[in-house]
Amino acid sequence: MDRKVIAMASSASDRGDFQPFRPLDPSSAKSTEGESSPEDIPTVVPQRSTTHFGVELAAPHAWPIGAICLIVLALAMAGLSIGLREARIFIIAGLPCVCIALVLLLTRPTVRRVRISDQGLTFLPSGYFLPYSKIHEVFAPRRAEGRVRFSIHLLCEGGHLTLTDRLSDDSEELYLFLQSQPLGSALIPDDIDPLFHPFLRQQMGVHLPHEIVVYRWPAWTEAEVIHTSWRHTGATRAALAFLVTGVAWLAIFAVPSPFSEFYLLTLGLVMCGVALLVSLLGLLHKSQAKGSKKSRNATLVVSPSGLALLQGDLKGEMRWREITKLKLQKGHLSMSANHTTNGLSVQVAGATILIGDFYHWPAEHFEALIRKYSGL
Repeated sequence: MDRKVIAMASSASDRGDFQPFRPLDPSSAKSTEGESSPEDIPTVVPQRSTTHFGVELAAPHAWPIGAICLIVLALAMAGLSIGLREARIFIIAGLPCVCIALVLLLTRPTVRRVRISDQGLTFLPSGYFLPYSKIHEVFAPRRAEGRVRFSIHLLCEGGHLTLTDRLSDDSEELYLFLQSQPLGSALIPDDIDPLFHPFLRQQMGVHLPHEIVVYRWPAWTEAEVIHTSWRHTGATRAALAFLVTGVAWLAIFAVPSPFSEFYLLTLGLVMCGVALLVSLLGLLHKSQAKGSKKSRNATLVVSPSGLALLQGDLKGEMRWREITKLKLQKGHLSMSANHTTNGLSVQVAGATILIGDFYHWPAEHFEALIRKYSGL
């Protein structure tokens, strides 16, 4: 990849010879060698399934293990405090457990539901409607493992939505139902960065348009269209839990009683400060998720012949024969093109390139496509 990394963007823009990219007409694209042309392949229209029309699926809450553990710990602190006749043990260690557990339980997000119709999917409680025509592909990377339940990704223009594995008792039935619906088709965007114009024109000359996939920075996320409530934001819930704990300590200090001691004032103010800090960090993470200008330009193009990549300061092309190993790795999720530890690790001679998992479709998708085309 180091030998292939090229500074195409600046030199091309200086010449001014790039025109807005326009995908070739599908009829003008050449089919790959050894493959039949579309005219030679009989068209078979799949029968549309109606099994789930009018059905509403719900994803039940998982057990609140964290809150339960905190309650058990609070009870243990209460027992210890009574046994030792020392109220400060419960006030300092048990009371925070009670406050945090109650906030986590009372602010749990509403149960997610999906209402299925002949036109599309309605996600509740947000009310977001997704027509079948906006779904380009139904993708289930764990389906091949033979599981009864698996997550299903609905790949759309600019982003993707995920149907959790808790949504249906038989994910296979739901997957086949969605596959049979009148889905839309992904197109090569005409506003793609000029850096990719030569590569795309070359690939469109020898491959069919549907064989070339362009991955871009997401135009929207699941949190923006479905998880719109503050209850889905972990930082907000954590900040509220710390704030309630701090207020409880301050209240005990303010009310004249045998338990009102000066250390509670310090603890209460510190905990309120922690709540403010967590809230600010949550807002910072949210702003970073939108990405810098350089991050938003991140683009990956995958074709049967190779790939082209623009990711932060990394740009260039690669043919499949250059790749020696692929590995999908998970780490800390980052929405920065320059700082990411999760995605697809691509090993070539003398170098390792990490294609980040922050594109509009999940990393499992371009991993599967690259493995298919490269034969790895």
